[in-house]
Amino acid sequence: MAALEERRRILGAAVEQTVETHTDRRAPRGRKVSQVFDGLLLPIILVFVMLLARDPVRMGSLRSSGRAAVLGWAVTITIGVLSVALVASQVLAAR
Repeated sequence: MAALEERRRILGAAVEQTVETHTDRRAPRGRKVSQVFDGLLLPIILVFVMLLARDPVRMGSLRSSGRAAVLGWAVTITIGVLSVALVASQVLAAR
């Protein structure tokens, strides 16, 4: 019986710690910085993905269609503009 009670106590403490970890909405500083860098690198990576998707030599019959290319470039440009706006807002807020 004592072993069962000990297991229940350990499991209860683990569940409590997990709940506290997931309910704390403040992200650690390192995670926020990582998310910002990921957001800034995304438009650059998307440009290369779009160029690769339309390359008939590399993609062959799997090359993206004209509509997909237009939509992809629209998303890439939108994300690029939003990334520039993010950087600008951070620079202006620092002043």
